Amino acid sequence: MNPTVILTLLLLTLMMGAGFVSASLGYALGREALKGITQPDLRPTAVGEANKKKAAHQAMMIVPEEKILADVQARISGKPASPAAVAPVAPSPTPQVTPPSNGNFPISSEVQGVTLQVLNAQKQGDVLLLNVSLQNSSNTPVKFLYSSLSLTDNQGKMFNANTEGLPGELPPGGEVFAGTISIPLALLAGSETLSLTLMDYPDQQLKFELSGIPVVR
Repeated sequence: MNPTVILTLLLLTLMMGAGFVSASLGYALGREALKGITQPDLRPTAVGEANKKKAAHQAMMIVPEEKILADVQARISGKPASPAAVAPVAPSPTPQVTPPSNGNFPISSEVQGVTLQVLNAQKQGDVLLLNVSLQNSSNTPVKFLYSSLSLTDNQGKMFNANTEGLPGELPPGGEVFAGTISIPLALLAGSETLSLTLMDYPDQQLKFELSGIPVVR
């Protein structure tokens, strides 16, 4: 056989053997390096369950702002926090009432045994309220028409007023009857004192005059 052919076949055999050895060694080294590494579970069911668990964990971590504020307030006051924060209910507004000024009271007018008194004056809401009383110590009844009652301030302005509780006919015997006279405060801008005039009806024989009634605001 030709020596050249023999040499060529020998070289090819050596090259194939070296390639096989190299491939085997590379496979073994790669398998050793990847030992302990597993492929992640990418199944749709597993991914869905993982997302649900994550969402549930986030939902458990969310705390309402009202609950946080209630817990902080409870710790400051030293009281146990309530299980649920309850919004405070605003109290119902109460009418503003100024205590009566009793410096000049009572203011009285007495004519023939009949007495008219202004006991006090106070602010109630948006009106000036005068608490008054009538007493008839004479022997005859006296009638009044309260629509004829006159109120005048220190500047000469006249006002209409509402009267409640006073009897149209005041019987004899000395019994005291109480009532109120109310004037809107809006009409009393600039007024400091009031004067009150009342006459019996229809005879107009008795004239009651009271002055210096303070305007309370």
